[in-house]
Amino acid sequence: MRLIPSSIRSQMSGFLDIPAMRYAAGKPAPSAPEAPHKKENASSFLQPLSKLDLSFNSPPDFADDPSLISRVADCGLDDTSVPLAENMRRTYVVLKFGGTSVAKHLPSIVDLITPSQLVSQGRVAILVCSAQSYTVKAEGTTQCLLAAIDAALQPSESRPDISGTQTADFIDKPVASELMTPPPTPPRSGSPSRPQHASLPALDTSNSTDPSPRTIVEGIFQRHCKGARSVILQPSLVARNNDMSTNDAILTRLEEELRTDCDRVIRLLTAVETLREISPRTRDMIVSVGELMACRTAVAAFHSRGIAARLLDLTDLDISRCRGVVSDASLPDHHRGGQALDQASLENVVESIRDRIAEASTEQPAVLVATGFFGPVPGSLLESIGRGYTDVCAALCARAVAADELQIWKEVDGVFSADPRKIANARPVPVISSNHAKILTSYGSEVIHHRAIDQADISNIPIVVKNVANPAGPGTRVVISPDLMAGPQLQWHAKRTSSTTPFMFAVTILDHLEMVHVHFDNLELSSDGHPISIMSDIMKIAKDRNAGLGMDLVNSSLGDVSFVIRDATSRSSECESELQKSLQKLRNVASVTVSPEMSYLQVVFGHHERHSHSIPCEILRALAEAKTAVKMISYGPMGSGMGFVIPSSAASAAAAAVHDALLCISQ
Repeated sequence: MRLIPSSIRSQMSGFLDIPAMRYAAGKPAPSAPEAPHKKENASSFLQPLSKLDLSFNSPPDFADDPSLISRVADCGLDDTSVPLAENMRRTYVVLKFGGTSVAKHLPSIVDLITPSQLVSQGRVAILVCSAQSYTVKAEGTTQCLLAAIDAALQPSESRPDISGTQTADFIDKPVASELMTPPPTPPRSGSPSRPQHASLPALDTSNSTDPSPRTIVEGIFQRHCKGARSVILQPSLVARNNDMSTNDAILTRLEEELRTDCDRVIRLLTAVETLREISPRTRDMIVSVGELMACRTAVAAFHSRGIAARLLDLTDLDISRCRGVVSDASLPDHHRGGQALDQASLENVVESIRDRIAEASTEQPAVLVATGFFGPVPGSLLESIGRGYTDVCAALCARAVAADELQIWKEVDGVFSADPRKIANARPVPVISSNHAKILTSYGSEVIHHRAIDQADISNIPIVVKNVANPAGPGTRVVISPDLMAGPQLQWHAKRTSSTTPFMFAVTILDHLEMVHVHFDNLELSSDGHPISIMSDIMKIAKDRNAGLGMDLVNSSLGDVSFVIRDATSRSSECESELQKSLQKLRNVASVTVSPEMSYLQVVFGHHERHSHSIPCEILRALAEAKTAVKMISYGPMGSGMGFVIPSSAASAAAAAVHDALLCISQ
């Protein structure tokens, strides 16, 4: 055994010796000559901030922050350096942070969470960041960029010209500075995080005057700059260090890069305004800038603390070996979809990410900050995967480096047995199988994107869901398969056996559904098969994920077919038109009943109870006692779960009744 070499220690200065997160007041890292500033041309991305050689001051002392001290103590960090075995290979841990976490908890991420990973294991951390979102996902950077695209596609005469005064008012709304406070006191164990921050208004104006694309992008730029300023020039940093010139230089450089990113978006939007159409690939290029700006901000925050970090830009990967051809067709409707991103393409993405990480690791940075948006991919990333692409990117990064663990950081203490905002006695689930997690994700619970779970399963990488506001909490561990829940060969599960594993269950609700029941009077469905052809047309509409139909839970019997679709609020205008035409054709040969305002109640329970007949009985008894009108029942394979289509008006009461019944069994 030997201590970490000085070359590595210099990169990890600021978090090797941490008595309650008080950084050692040693000498600054040796100054390196500053690389000449190279201007970026208009056709490519900026050089990452991490390529600029900077000389850092000694990191700050956060001893004046009681909440931070107590939380570091909870993490078990001590004042000793980390020994490194002679033959120890470089290991990795991948941490994925959502948009609200990056926007509101960046100080905690750079001062506590990431250093704790490096101190405890002596490994490299790869952070995968979503685009910033200060309130909810619908008002985040990605949504604003999509709104800017929509505005650019509108005819200029239908969009009023916004004056400079209005623009100034628009971008001067409260931004991240109100949220970039020292880390809050962790919540009570088992309860969701409820930050004390005041909610921010939506980025868009709330009046009848729609902002122009340039105004929206300018608002995004101002928010990022103000948020970065509050982190990089944090009052505690100023109080600790007499000379803040280095941090000033870091901030100036960051603002220049953010401005260049936004200028690039404006140029693309100008072209969209001129053409009045946009291809899926161009839309991806615009949206990807949100993740790029968030990662630049995170890298600058690490640099301001003296932590060696480097940007890992995954928005321009070389995936030429992918099967399929990236669509270049310009589509008037920019919400049209592209080709499917199959597993063969994802394997090539993993190889490209592995190459990119190898290039970035030549300087042996302690932290790599990767954009959650990756590509270009066949078709469109937004349309192939959806808004959960950052989860998938994190899983692909974990596969690329054979990571020890994939951590998904959210603002709740892991996966809960129910939505704690709706069911007061919901409890955290310590362990859940990957199959159960995918079921919950498919039916209303925002846990992890199901394709991210699939990718982690391929390489047997464990997933942990943790709370960014309570990093010392245990979180929820997503195990690879039910058979491995008690696997003694897995170190992180060595003490758990099948006989001691507690009964696991979870309840989730998917709202905004409609149930369609089709009854054929002619049981032979006519000799020409016309009704079957009509049903096939509806299935084709459902296959288009961008149409918003989302057909699921198809149930058939002799002469009857029932299925569930998304309601009208989720369907595109084109999809709605095609659906109504198909339903009208069906009405000519069958009786069609559409039941609106339906919900789907999904219950999953642990694999140890799959052979127990009492679980389904208890669920049905609870629904009966709650007087719930069940319209359709779905029973999962091997008894792993049950689902019920019920009226939306009864969904909350039904979920609470089922949850209480199963809670009694588990105690």
